[in-house]
Amino acid sequence: MKRKSIKKRKNALKKLFVSLFVIAAVVCTFIILGNNTVRTNASESAEKYYKSVSIESGDTLYSIADEYGCTVDELKSINNISSDTIYAGQMLIVSYYK
Repeated sequence: MKRKSIKKRKNALKKLFVSLFVIAAVVCTFIILGNNTVRTNASESAEKYYKSVSIESGDTLYSIADEYGCTVDELKSINNISSDTIYAGQMLIVSYYK
């Protein structure tokens, strides 16, 4: 009886070891693939630049954000403004990607 019991334990340990190995392999694969995806996206992304623009009559925060590829919230944050109102002749800093 002891031999059967020992053999069952060894088989159970082997199954456990194989299961843990498979799980570890899957987790490592996801980590490696995730890191490669991040590196690929980072190397393909454009650099962010800033410039000052003069507001013309008829300009809106939305139209400026759309022109330079940023968001209205980003424009407001960069320029430390809380209102959506801008005026002709006003200078704003905008971000854009190149």
